[in-house]
Amino acid sequence: MSNNYLSLDWRNGPPPKEIVHRLEQVFTDVDDETKSGTTLRLSQSTAKKAYSVVEKNGHPIVMRHDNSSHKAYNGQVKFWSEAYTIAVSLVDMQAQEQMLKIRFIQYREVFPNTSMTLDQVKRILTDLALTIKVHPLALGFLAEDRGKFYLPEGTLIDATVVSNIIAYHKADVSAEFAKKKTFKHEQGSSTSIPQLVERLKVRIQNKRSVRAVIITEHANLSSLLMDDQFDVNNCIVITLSGYPGYSTCEWIHMLSIDPLLQHLPWLMLIDHDFQGFHIFSKVKYGCRSSAWVSEISVCSQLQCIGPFRDDLTQSPALHRPDWEAQHRADYPRKDDSAVAKAADEWEARCDRKIMRKFTAASAVDKSLYKSFERTGWLQYEPGLKGELRTMLKQPSKFRLADLTQVSTRYLQTFLETKIEEKSPAKTAKAAVRVEVRVPARRSPVGERFKQIPSQIQDSGSVSLAKAAVEDSASAEPELTETQLEALVSDPVADMI
Repeated sequence: MSNNYLSLDWRNGPPPKEIVHRLEQVFTDVDDETKSGTTLRLSQSTAKKAYSVVEKNGHPIVMRHDNSSHKAYNGQVKFWSEAYTIAVSLVDMQAQEQMLKIRFIQYREVFPNTSMTLDQVKRILTDLALTIKVHPLALGFLAEDRGKFYLPEGTLIDATVVSNIIAYHKADVSAEFAKKKTFKHEQGSSTSIPQLVERLKVRIQNKRSVRAVIITEHANLSSLLMDDQFDVNNCIVITLSGYPGYSTCEWIHMLSIDPLLQHLPWLMLIDHDFQGFHIFSKVKYGCRSSAWVSEISVCSQLQCIGPFRDDLTQSPALHRPDWEAQHRADYPRKDDSAVAKAADEWEARCDRKIMRKFTAASAVDKSLYKSFERTGWLQYEPGLKGELRTMLKQPSKFRLADLTQVSTRYLQTFLETKIEEKSPAKTAKAAVRVEVRVPARRSPVGERFKQIPSQIQDSGSVSLAKAAVEDSASAEPELTETQLEALVSDPVADMI
């Protein structure tokens, strides 16, 4: 990666003495500069135009520019006094090899005399780390992370887990704090993602290879996804519990580049709302707030499978045959016409329930969409951009739990279908069919499909990308920039 971008890895952090020296040097520079009237702010972490989408190994990721000087914006005496208070505590932690878990109770134990909130402490800790160009974890603190994973039977992960990062960076004792551990299948339960993993390797012991890796934002879906009736015994499941932290993103990245898993379908299941798409973009492309670790924390082959608006609206018709079969079993004396009439009434009820579940975009949603366009990742996801614009124009948001309005087995059926569609063999056949068919048609849709970025066509999202192009060529005209600006013009604070 070019030196024009900041890329940090806690595994390559400097020894504690070097970190202490850099922290002391920062405040020596501050004292010298403030005497001359220069105002400072740490790390330029809030600078505009400091982030951009960069091509890395053929895949786009969000990176942060490496600003060599941190002399920007107006510094305040209060800000620097707070930063100095935290820096002194960090130096003490380095000397005592004391790890800090950023939770409210321990945070108050380490900083008992400060009036700062937990969020302020986290922000200053990150600013200090980026100013001295080390990963925040190298300062000795661990962000809270709630990610978990489930391994199918016969699949093992050998990992080297670090228990104390400060001692780990001391060359003479580092080996004592990097222990090997093997994670394996645990019947009916998931495992918490370790916070510091130096390296990992996947092993498969049985003949049934892993079919796919499923990532979902909801931890409460784990019991459903691990249901014995659902064939998840050869799928790896990762639950994020909301926005993922450093450890979860790094764990997903390391799995995604493992030779046994990197060519499998990597599928993400989200709520159909702006926050769900934001979480997807963070896992696949990185985000502004942690762009300096994108190289070691993104999953470039990840595909968002929804469910989307059409998946929900079409679900009653999809599950109608199953409902009719069950109805015939419950009422064997009914003839075909009576069963059909009852099915029509059931489908109409489901349609009404579904329409009531859709909600409109809020002011925060519109602001979030603007941040998506500024970051630039939407240009690589034309199908998702169409879904987001639909949510801006009409009530379309819904949650995964709403799928049970039609069938309790909907999610399992949906996932089985998507895994089959995204399997390497199916994807290869679909790519060949599209490549042969589109030039022959020579239609406007075909010409526009050829303009889709090559990484989209190569990623297994061919059907999604083509559907987006066909949608854009339909009777409903695409929003103009003026119309879009009117939709998202509500002044809401930028979300990172």
